[in-house]
Amino acid sequence: MPIRFRLAIVTVLLFVTTILASPFQNREFRRTVDFQPGGQLTIKTDLGSVKLTSWDQNRIEIYARIEPPKDTSSDYAARAVEAAIIEITGNERSLTIQSDFDEVPKENYSKRLPNIHYEIHAPRQLNLNVDADRCKVNAEGFAGKIKFNTDRTTVVASNLNGEIEVRMDRGNATLNGLQGKLFVQTDRTESKLEAIRI
Repeated sequence: MPIRFRLAIVTVLLFVTTILASPFQNREFRRTVDFQPGGQLTIKTDLGSVKLTSWDQNRIEIYARIEPPKDTSSDYAARAVEAAIIEITGNERSLTIQSDFDEVPKENYSKRLPNIHYEIHAPRQLNLNVDADRCKVNAEGFAGKIKFNTDRTTVVASNLNGEIEVRMDRGNATLNGLQGKLFVQTDRTESKLEAIRI
């Protein structure tokens, strides 16, 4: 067998091995907690996404997928994923979900943070506070006092009702089907508002 052909096979095998190995560096988190409608839900996260959907149950269901940082060694990526922590504190009247990267190690004197992608179901009636940086945030179908405080983030909010406050620095906002009192403050942001009733 010519050397060139043999090297090509080795390269293909290494490439396939890398593709197959990478998904196993993801880590999943699931938790369901009791929560009373009208309570306070706070979410604080950095890097990734948050998808919030309302439902008619007195509990909050939290699913998160932690993905390794890109452009780094597989060993460091695995350690970064394992070191990321999802903190859930509070009670059925006031709950906080927070991404904690304090234990993520450094590589070449800097941290490479993993991405955390949340999918959260919560009661329709609540007070919601989302604090996000470098994320994609999607919230639909809630009523109450709702606040978004974001940086370098895309926010899509639809079918919200109540006192709604949006503070954004860099990013994109699409607000659709909002009713009630609306306050929007943006800087270096592209915003699109549709079917707003205030």
